[in-house]
Amino acid sequence: MDHFWESLSQGGDEKAQQCGWLKDRYGVSWQIVLAVLVEMITDPDPGKSQRAMTAMLQMKKIDIGKLRAGVRRLAAVRQAIGGHTRGLAPQGQLTRTASP
Repeated sequence: MDHFWESLSQGGDEKAQQCGWLKDRYGVSWQIVLAVLVEMITDPDPGKSQRAMTAMLQMKKIDIGKLRAGVRRLAAVRQAIGGHTRGLAPQGQLTRTASP
C-alpha cells in the first residue's frame, strides 16, 4: 500500500488526500484501499464497523494498524463492561440514551 501511495501521490495535490483518496500529478483521483478495510467497515458487529469508519474518516492515507487498534479498543471496553454497550459511541462522539 505504501508503495502505491508514494508513487501515485508524488507531484499530486496534497489537499485532495482524504480517506485513502489522492490525486496524482495528472489530476486523476485514486482511492487506495486494502481488502481488510472493506472487511472492517462491513463487519456484522455495528460497533466495530462504526469505529473503523470513524477512524478512517479522520485519515488521509489509510493506516490499517490504527484501524485495528481502534476496533480492539472497542472490543476491550465491551468485554470490561460485560458486553453492555448501550449509549457507547466511537471516540469523539456523544450519544444520549433514555433511562431504563
